[in-house]
Amino acid sequence: MSATRTRSTDLHLSPCPDAPASGRFSIDVLGPLQVVSAGREATLSSRRQRALLVLLAMNANAAVTSERLVDQLWDGTPPPGALTTLRSYISHVRRFLDDHVDGRARIATTDAGYRLDVDDGSLDLVRFRDALAEGHRHLRAGEPVEALEAFESALDLWRGDPVAEIRDHDAAVTLAAELAELRVGAVEGRLRALVDTGRHVEAIPGIEALAAAEPLREGPRELLMTALHRAGRSAEALEVHRTFRAVLRDELGIEPGARLDRLVTAILHRDPRLDPPSTAVAPTQVPSPSAAEQLSLLVESLRVVSEQLAAVVDALGPRPVAPPRAVIAS
Repeated sequence: MSATRTRSTDLHLSPCPDAPASGRFSIDVLGPLQVVSAGREATLSSRRQRALLVLLAMNANAAVTSERLVDQLWDGTPPPGALTTLRSYISHVRRFLDDHVDGRARIATTDAGYRLDVDDGSLDLVRFRDALAEGHRHLRAGEPVEALEAFESALDLWRGDPVAEIRDHDAAVTLAAELAELRVGAVEGRLRALVDTGRHVEAIPGIEALAAAEPLREGPRELLMTALHRAGRSAEALEVHRTFRAVLRDELGIEPGARLDRLVTAILHRDPRLDPPSTAVAPTQVPSPSAAEQLSLLVESLRVVSEQLAAVVDALGPRPVAPPRAVIAS
């Protein structure tokens, strides 16, 4: 396929309501591909050319080999002359960028393939990763308010399916999994920040939804147990652990990690380190446990101790029975 000059009908220009500030340039891939410059969106009408730009943007400022691009664009079964066709696509996308982004992004040819050169701040994926890292830094520093702001800024960048342009390609499977993992990390970080700011009651529905979506993930269970305990629902927190333990045994044949076991012990002993921040929630907002709640906790505590003793007995094995001693008559 020979390269042809891009026709005016190949490009569509329209105002973009979600555009960055006037004059700012952005390539957005956390949703359908969006190229915005000076408040207007420019769109490539060719599906495969859009897929090419997405693949380059996902690897911005790093070279992608021609072989890899061909493999991803044609799902491992390229037609004859695929490299020539790829060069034609590159030419079209280059002209598209030259016409609409005023030199703020360009495709460079390397020894092995091609590289999209663009300022990191112009890519929503890079901004998302930066905000995600910032949120985790604030959490580690004990700054949940700042962490919450960073995680919410990251999640605000998502506009929909981040692999919509390459959904028909095998490459979408791997990319979708990688991006989904990043987004789950942002969602979990936001919920953890909510809990750490004392807004645990508000966070519980979101944590329950995350736990349901990630049935084998330990982090949401730890977070849910902490939030329930802080909300005065300690028996429910321990039930979360029991249910999760059963799921792990049935599905994977493993036990929860030591971190979750330590949390169970802390809940049973009412460790004050699990209490909500003293300045975040008025005492009346977290009710004292009722008599029924205290009884339920006692029963659960006995059950946990019984299981732990049974595990010790299983590990040690049966003890030998000593012969009866003779009774000495006085």
